[in-house]
Amino acid sequence: MGFRFVLAIGRRAVTEPLPEGLPDTVRAANLARLLSLSERRLQQLAREGVLPRAGRGVYPFAESIRAYVDYLQQTGVVDGVDPDRLEPFKRRAHYQAEVEKLTLGVKSRELIQRAEVEREFARICDVMARFLDVLPDRLERAELVDAAASRRVSDWARQSAAEMRSTLLCDPAGAPLPDTA
Repeated sequence: MGFRFVLAIGRRAVTEPLPEGLPDTVRAANLARLLSLSERRLQQLAREGVLPRAGRGVYPFAESIRAYVDYLQQTGVVDGVDPDRLEPFKRRAHYQAEVEKLTLGVKSRELIQRAEVEREFARICDVMARFLDVLPDRLERAELVDAAASRRVSDWARQSAAEMRSTLLCDPAGAPLPDTA
């Protein structure tokens, strides 16, 4: 058959060839057991369009596995368990553990708070803007360029600063960022 099964783990993708001799289709009971789901949940996922069907009670094997893995990744399900489907005590414990992971990440400096990043970035941008502002004067004083070239460099520096400002204050689509609107 030559199917390849791709499972993304974190930022790495693990690609393994599927063993030869796997069936094209699989019955609902077998697929449910393989995915650690009840048949009812399997049917619900099929009705929601998550899993493809090959017929009544029959599913395409490789496509169903891929679709279920994609579903788990897109919904943020960890280790096959959706935290929002847990009983309240376990859900609370899950989210408390997530908060503790974030807190530990900040304390160990693996994560940096947004305000700190913004302050440092603003400081760097300020240094760059001051450099671009004085560059034409410095070039002219050092007699590296004449007055006309200095004006061209000054215009270029202003344009570059404006482009950087608009790039930094907008998202990739060009819309203003929420904090800067």
